[in-house]
Amino acid sequence: MTGRSNSASLAVLLLAILSVGCSGVPSGVIPPDRMARILADLEVAETYVEIEPARFRGDSMKMVLMQSVYDHNGVTMADVDSSLMWYGRNIDRYSEVMKTCVSLLEADEEKARIAGGRRMKEQNTPSISADGDSVDVWTLPRMWRISRTSPASMLRFYLSRDRNWEPGDGYELHFKTHDGKAPVSVTLAADYQRDRRTYVSRSAVGDGWHSVILQLDSASGASQVYGFISYMPVGNETLVVDSIRLIRSHWKSGRTKVPAGQHNIGKR
Repeated sequence: MTGRSNSASLAVLLLAILSVGCSGVPSGVIPPDRMARILADLEVAETYVEIEPARFRGDSMKMVLMQSVYDHNGVTMADVDSSLMWYGRNIDRYSEVMKTCVSLLEADEEKARIAGGRRMKEQNTPSISADGDSVDVWTLPRMWRISRTSPASMLRFYLSRDRNWEPGDGYELHFKTHDGKAPVSVTLAADYQRDRRTYVSRSAVGDGWHSVILQLDSASGASQVYGFISYMPVGNETLVVDSIRLIRSHWKSGRTKVPAGQHNIGKR
């Protein structure tokens, strides 16, 4: 009986290991490198929609463009959404994916510049440089609509370090929601050297104004700040998130309190 019991336990352990796979994510979750490529492609598609609004006046055209991205990568929107939900619960893995995504976007842009006969004079990263003690550094559209037919259920954003970053900066994501039936998930995070990061996650419940605050370490500079707003629509509803702002405030004496629920972790 003991031999059979040990064999059964070994089989269960083996199945558990196989279900995680070489990529370190559970079966059914898109692996990190592939996920980064998909997110980079979606980012390019979403940017194209923003700069060519006349070509995408209806949701159907946007859906065709996004669907082409899914088809090209051999996934479905449901695959991507379910995988993003897992990464949203595993912030360290999400951070790795976003770093790779940024690298891919930079590499793609450099290839495009070279192909156009232009040499890249400086590394161009998706960031913003703004002067002042308290400024709005949000670079994406101020309004986001999400329904069951939307290309994605997550609004992602990230800022790379620039000349105006200072240790101890505070970031407040401020927005208003309308017509939502379920909580809106929000995460703000920052990466530091030596594989350390801080993050805070909140569930915004009900219509009205919401804010999430992330306080950076005053003793060391962060390499990037990033986060996401995600929502899973209920039925045929359409959630509207508007008046989005990301306020960066430089450190001042008396403004160093770490928000409740903020975590400081190392890379696993």
